[in-house]
Amino acid sequence: HSIATVSSYKLVAAELKKQTNFTSATSANGQTNPGWDFNKTWFMYEGQTAPLLRAFMTPLTITANSVVKTYDGSNYQATTGVSYSQTPDSRLLGSTSMSGSAIGAKNVGTYGIQASGQYSEQLGYLVHYVDGNLSINPANLTVAGMSANNKTYDRSTSASINTSQASLNGVITGDSVSLNASNGDGSFADKNVGNGKPVSVNGLS
Repeated sequence: HSIATVSSYKLVAAELKKQTNFTSATSANGQTNPGWDFNKTWFMYEGQTAPLLRAFMTPLTITANSVVKTYDGSNYQATTGVSYSQTPDSRLLGSTSMSGSAIGAKNVGTYGIQASGQYSEQLGYLVHYVDGNLSINPANLTVAGMSANNKTYDRSTSASINTSQASLNGVITGDSVSLNASNGDGSFADKNVGNGKPVSVNGLS
């Protein structure tokens, strides 16, 4: 097929920008499937251009930048932009928009970032998009106000933990986080007699 063939279908401008009119039978093309090959020969920016010949276009990969952040209670707004496989010139049209599950994401986890919105005309760019990821890592909390009770030497490192004044530091404003210290299991650094010995605690939740 050639672009001149389109004229026999009597497609208006908007219909020329719909790929289905070139790959299936529609009312716009007289219920005759043109059978154009958009995998190898043709390419279209749906809603933006008529069919374009791939052979006369320059491949361009646009990658949504990946982001790693620590949980801070805020919703991600996708402000990091994209990277190009080569520096594009004025043949690249439109503007980049970001979408995906990352937009508005707040909680710890991994989310997708998709870029779209840029296109080109014939002799321009054949754009391929690559998705990025948003990774939100847990914020660190510290426990304050805990202490180990004194004990008499018994050949063990076990420690009795006083949790009555335990509290959490680093909680994000607006979040409700509680500390369950009842299952805390304490251990002295060693079993020997001494003062001011370091104590480790496990089992807090």
